Parts: sequence; C-alpha cells; structure tokens
Amino acid sequence: TTINVPESAEKAAAIADGVISFRNDYLLLQGGIHPGRLLRDGKGETLTASVLEAILIIATSFKRKRVWYKTLDAPTDEFRRLRGGEDEPLERNPLLGWRGIGRELEDTALLRAEYKAVRQAVEAGCDNLGIKVPFIRNVHEYERAREVAVEVGLKPHEDVEFGASVETPAAVLTIDEILDAGVDFISVGVNDLTMCCLGVDRESERVADRFDPLHPAVLKLLKEAADRARGKAHLAAAGDIAQNPSLIEELVKMGYDALGISLPYLATVRAQVAKLEG
Repeated sequence: TTINVPESAEKAAAIADGVISFRNDYLLLQGGIHPGRLLRDGKGETLTASVLEAILIIATSFKRKRVWYKTLDAPTDEFRRLRGGEDEPLERNPLLGWRGIGRELEDTALLRAEYKAVRQAVEAGCDNLGIKVPFIRNVHEYERAREVAVEVGLKPHEDVEFGASVETPAAVLTIDEILDAGVDFISVGVNDLTMCCLGVDRESERVADRFDPLHPAVLKLLKEAADRARGKAHLAAAGDIAQNPSLIEELVKMGYDALGISLPYLATVRAQVAKLEG
C-alpha cells in the first residue's frame, strides 16, 4: 500500500503486505512552515523529530513487513504556499521543475534531516525500513543520495534497504547503470513516468484526458524496466493504478513483484491479482 498519513498505518497493516511508499510530502508541508525555514531558524531537530515520529508509527504497525520511506518530492508550487516559501521559484510547470532528489542534492540539509530520522528509527529497533530515492534523472543522483546517507551514519543495504524510484524515461533507459550501482529495489512511479513519456501535464484541464498509462509507449517503458530489473532487485509499481484493472493486468503479466495500492482499493485489487495469477 501507499501511505501519506501515519495515522492510517494500523488499519492498513491489517490487510497490506507492506508500504511501497511512505510519502512525507504531506507530513513536511502540513505544518504550514517551509522546511527550509525551519532549517534556517536552527530547528532542524524539530523537523527530524516529526519525521521520526511518523516513521516509528508506520514501521511498528508494519512490523516484519517492508516499509519504504520516500524522501521529499514536493513541487515548488506546494512550497510556495507555506510560510517562508516566498523565495521559491515561480515555475511554469512545477511537476517538471525543481523537485525530487535533484533538488535535495543541491543543498543536502533537508535530506540529511530526513536521513537522521531514518537512522534514529533504525537505532530504535526498526529493521524493516527502506529509503526510496525519488525522480532520478541519472545514476549519479542515486549514488550521491546514497553517499549522503552514509555521511549521516546509515549503512545502505545493511541497516536499511536502499532503492530507486524510476519515474523518468531517462531512468528507464539507463536502468542497467542504476542496477549496476547496487539497488535493493526498483519502484516505478507510473504517474510521473506517463507524464514524462507523453509530455502531458496530468494537472492541466486542457490535456488531462490524454494522460494514458496504457499508451503503447508507456507500456514499453514499464516492460523495459521489468525485464531489466527482474531477478536483480525487488520490482514494484506505484501510482494511481488501483482504479485501472487493465493496467494492473499488464503489470502482473510483466512480472512486477508488488503494486502500490491505496487502502480503499486494496481488497478489490488483491482479488483481481489472485485471479490473474490463478
């Protein structure tokens, strides 16, 4: 399953096999204060503490099941709404702009604050955690993200699983390099991959009807990722796939090991997958 709100973890854990993506965007933005402002004001420990609290709730609820923490991947328009966000750039298309791991690697203070929370959770006994690096455009971003984790005292692939969120055609087409760099898992983000592949802003009313994860080009990318990663890393697909039975059927046929399904649709999709795997 995917989780945005830690309070839903206990209910989800009763029926889900793990957390394919704990997205912290909601957590870090709900306070109304820009995370960068907190860091500039010397309140980085407060930031780390809030992430740690959420991780502990989810990891404890999903004991002995995988929980992958996805580092911050909010677009600039969401940051601009926060106190302290007035310096955010005004981008014409934030979903294709300053976001993901590329943003956090320009100034690693926020990334380090997140990693410290994961390290403290590991020290508290959570042995089921993974870190998912979002919106990778090249292997060097993945490798640098892992280096920063080491610098804050984490041991990727030992203390925690460490893997890549593949959401761009560039990442799919260079996935061999990412696999060779060493990953415990590959998580394909279907929403962003579709957007980038088709050049369609899914939030634009003018072209939203052309957003189609079943487009032949998108399916080719999804299959390429599956074929390359199979047997080398745990392979998952995440995104708004729960209401698209045809897409789920394609992903199962391609050999994806796990699907990220939101809680309301979990039982329905589980039954569909069981029937497909027959």
